[in-house]
Amino acid sequence: MRVKAEYCQAVDQCVTDSATGIARLTAVFAEDIVCDYGESVLHGRGDATAFLGDLGNSRDWLWHSIQTPNIAIDGMSAEASWTIVAMMREKGGSRTDSAIGRYHDHLRRRTDGSWEIARIRWVSEHLLSH
Repeated sequence: MRVKAEYCQAVDQCVTDSATGIARLTAVFAEDIVCDYGESVLHGRGDATAFLGDLGNSRDWLWHSIQTPNIAIDGMSAEASWTIVAMMREKGGSRTDSAIGRYHDHLRRRTDGSWEIARIRWVSEHLLSH
């Protein structure tokens, strides 16, 4: 689904252009989104975009690659999971880290036919340092 690709590109953009990344995330997040990134749970679009918008404070760059979408649509909602590899470099660091895991999402169809992300749960499966 296009909405997940837009999410990944927007999160990556938050590192280099926080304002534009946040605007793009605002466009795909439900107002009442719940995000569980494994350390804490964020409630609402404002908390989620603020958290992701701060990525530039800790990283020089970030790159998502999502694969193997598994999407089950049921009328106006959908359950989706994706495998992911995210590569990143910490601010001022020289090493590249790779996070491998899965996103589990709940999506809702808007009245205009587009989709919004209502819930994200990240499950880490491995972290590599290069």
